[in-house]
Amino acid sequence: MKERPPALTARDVALDAMVRVDDGAFSHVLLPSLLRRSTLSAADRGQVTALVYGALRGRGRCDFLLEQVLDRPLDALEVPVRADAEVKTTMLSSLRQPTSRG
Repeated sequence: MKERPPALTARDVALDAMVRVDDGAFSHVLLPSLLRRSTLSAADRGQVTALVYGALRGRGRCDFLLEQVLDRPLDALEVPVRADAEVKTTMLSSLRQPTSRG
């Protein structure tokens, strides 16, 4: 029996988009194409869009945070590693913060 490859997650598609943008693709052209070809649900496609545009908007903040903890220059990171850090930082920053009950 032939095994199917694992389904891509929203994070997988967002990471692919970020790597391609780093290679010179325009996000506003690339993203709709990636989403059309994906098998993601509408909610997951929305999450991809939020992750990619959020990561691109927050690049300066992410770069600053990474520079504080890296033991080498930011430019020394491989593109997929940096893109993954940007997507994950965006995911973490979008988590709901507990409200104060005080």
